[in-house]
Amino acid sequence: MKELFIGCGGWSYWQVDREYRSSDDRLADYATVFNFVEVNNTFYQVPSIEDVKSWRICVAKDFQFAVKCSRQISHQNPLISIESNFQAMGKMLEICKVLDAVALVIQTPPKFAPTSQNLQFADTFFSHYDDSPVELVWEPRGPGWTVGSAKEELRKVLTRHNVTHCSDISRTMPLHSANISYTRVFGLGEKNQWEFDDSEIHVLHERARELPRTTYVTFHTQRQTHDAARMKAFDETGRLINTTGKYEVNSMMVAIDEYRKYPITKQELLAAHGWKIIDLKNNNRIRATKILSNLPDIVYKTKKDLKSQIEKIFRGTGQKKLEDLLV
Repeated sequence: MKELFIGCGGWSYWQVDREYRSSDDRLADYATVFNFVEVNNTFYQVPSIEDVKSWRICVAKDFQFAVKCSRQISHQNPLISIESNFQAMGKMLEICKVLDAVALVIQTPPKFAPTSQNLQFADTFFSHYDDSPVELVWEPRGPGWTVGSAKEELRKVLTRHNVTHCSDISRTMPLHSANISYTRVFGLGEKNQWEFDDSEIHVLHERARELPRTTYVTFHTQRQTHDAARMKAFDETGRLINTTGKYEVNSMMVAIDEYRKYPITKQELLAAHGWKIIDLKNNNRIRATKILSNLPDIVYKTKKDLKSQIEKIFRGTGQKKLEDLLV
């Protein structure tokens, strides 16, 4: 069976209570659960080589890094063959070398549309790196890249220069895998406001296993550490684990406590929390919107007011009972 690496977009969102940490270093602690990470801060600024070396030595030798490419190359002068971009690429490749990275990920924005000029820019730029020492991964944002003639033109550029195509497999499968397969997962909500339910984890896992090469899955959802940990556990054990550490009313309140704002309306609750997954008993789960949409349409002045209405649903004393929502 091919290898499947599952991780997150950076380790800054890794948060564990101090009593459960194995290290005060967040990356080292992250690496006790995951064996892969995509370094994202390289998109915003070039770190010192000393910092990069410190990342490499604080994790195991078999821990895998991918590096997100500088925005200078992907956004400011997208894939244009100019000296400043070549210099920036040199710095990115140096970072990749220190980390022994599996990939350099170049994500171009939607405004970099699949025009003939931009395709030529990409073709020329990647031709300078046909012998790249690290796998190049390109994620062209925007729906136009994977439809019609643009889809085939993109595939030609990718295959001609042995560049791996990156897509979000919760939405669409990649067009080409060179020496690895790579996906960046943002979910099915607006931007990255999403948490995957059990059936969606099943689908993601199946799609990841269908990809032809050693596969790297990096989560970028708002609950990225939860989603990545759940998919990793499912891959290793075939079981889906709890997402909040609590059940029913307490699980719901854990999710709501992440965004403490009172007074709060029903619509504000739905917008802030409806996309989250709530744990029930017997290893079942439900999306929070099913609970919140059945609350009375009032202003909740305090946490106590809100919790009492949620309890009515779980106890079956409100207008809607829990079993009705599971249908």
